[in-house]
Amino acid sequence: MSQSETALDHPTPSPAPAIETERREPFVDAKVAAAFLKISPRTLLAMSRAGQIPAHPLDGEKCRKTWRFLLSELDAWMRRGVESGESHSCRRKRAG
Repeated sequence: MSQSETALDHPTPSPAPAIETERREPFVDAKVAAAFLKISPRTLLAMSRAGQIPAHPLDGEKCRKTWRFLLSELDAWMRRGVESGESHSCRRKRAG
């Protein structure tokens, strides 16, 4: 048996096709996002409407009642605030 006959009888297996294993992060509703941030859903929605927090409206530009959130975006948003040293005091500074 020659070498070429052996190669035909037992071909080298081709590599398996690449399977996309990337998983996309699911969007969550306001209740889950608010629990993640430990704030009320009402506060979260107000911040979303004001553009203060990363949020994705489902109802289009006209009527923003339904929002979805990515926890990774909320986490990054919080970390940026912590790392930048931004803090907002609830107390007003006394004059004089």
